[in-house]
Amino acid sequence: MISVKGNHGRATQKARTKQAQTYMITIFLIAVMTLFLLGILGGTEVTKKPFSSSKKKSSLILASKPISTKNKSNIDPILKAEVHLINIHVSKLVTKKSSPTYYDGIEAEFCVIDWNLYNNDPWKNPLFRDLVSKSEGCKNARIVLNLKDLIEEVRRYDQRSSSKSTIKSLDPNFIFHESHCGSTLLANALAYSKPQEHRVYSESGPPISALRICGENLEYCTAETAETVFRDVVYLMSRVPSNSDESHLFFKMQSSATSSIQVLQNSFPKAPWVFVYRDPEEVMVSQLNIRHMDRAKCVQSKKHPPHRVSDFLDLTRRNVKDLSNEEYCALYLSSICNNALDAIQMNGISGKLLNYENLIEDFITDILPNKFGVNLDNEGVKRIEYASTMKSKSRDGGMTWVEDSAQKHDLATDAMHKASTDYLAFSYIQLEDARKNE
Repeated sequence: MISVKGNHGRATQKARTKQAQTYMITIFLIAVMTLFLLGILGGTEVTKKPFSSSKKKSSLILASKPISTKNKSNIDPILKAEVHLINIHVSKLVTKKSSPTYYDGIEAEFCVIDWNLYNNDPWKNPLFRDLVSKSEGCKNARIVLNLKDLIEEVRRYDQRSSSKSTIKSLDPNFIFHESHCGSTLLANALAYSKPQEHRVYSESGPPISALRICGENLEYCTAETAETVFRDVVYLMSRVPSNSDESHLFFKMQSSATSSIQVLQNSFPKAPWVFVYRDPEEVMVSQLNIRHMDRAKCVQSKKHPPHRVSDFLDLTRRNVKDLSNEEYCALYLSSICNNALDAIQMNGISGKLLNYENLIEDFITDILPNKFGVNLDNEGVKRIEYASTMKSKSRDGGMTWVEDSAQKHDLATDAMHKASTDYLAFSYIQLEDARKNE
């Protein structure tokens, strides 16, 4: 057996030792660099994700570089108001305690909406998601850009003298509601009454996401941050070409938006808004008269109740698990109504209450001219009256609406009646008293 002097595996061992040392030095340098970067970013606060999107973005045009006017293929259609904001996506919300209005980590998604699909037959595409899904310009590539960078560029563009003659911004008006109380009919009527002049967003995603960006109890960031994001979102959705006939802007919000109505009032103190509500038992039946009651909209938050419901349960020493679906639904609807009552008491000048009982008449004679500044001619009134004969969410069916208030009382179960009496009726009485004293 032949052996080689000085080679009993030592050379191999020495090489491996040297390689390991090199590896450890590399890890050490990476750790030092990471700590250094964290020191630089120490002034920021990264919150957990309050909102995120599970939608695939394979067809989206993403901005991989900072926004600039050189990136015209992405930003030009937005600057010229040729595309419309349809979503905001939160990857990781970043805020600064030292600067409450600062935010980052939000993406804005745009596409071309065919507004004629909504304005000509709003009951066929009653909600914003219906309109987006039917618009051909939203089926192909969409534009997604960083919201913070984008809004800065948009505002700079709008301030230029050459741009002021091509872009105008409409003042927002808002519709809040108890749910299942005629608010979709009002949105349809607004769009159909003056289809060339009224832009109506019926429960669109960006405003509600912006309102609640910091959480219902502002657990993710400050109220100032939420107000900044909300103003930025509304501004992007309010821009139209100056040669457009559009003159009025309306947002019909989701019913849950009343929990963040204070953010809206702080963002737009002078913006007109209405709150629509209905007889307690009729709303309860509309919500719960379905095959699977636990899937009713007013019951869906039972695992994570809004703070107003949680506060009531704590006060009465009850557990949400002990509540029936009827009881929880009534409590949830009551929280919506009480949020609106608080808002009316704090800013009664901007807000207005509207009962379903005289919905169309009061809307035409009072809300439109006195709150929203819309003056209808005979043709506009006839168009609203026609819209009121259509089932507001008939989608492609074009179904005729039939008055059903009496029928709803007949359909009310004993449990529905008791829950609405125990937990919702008093809120309704308070709303009625406040409305009559306006």
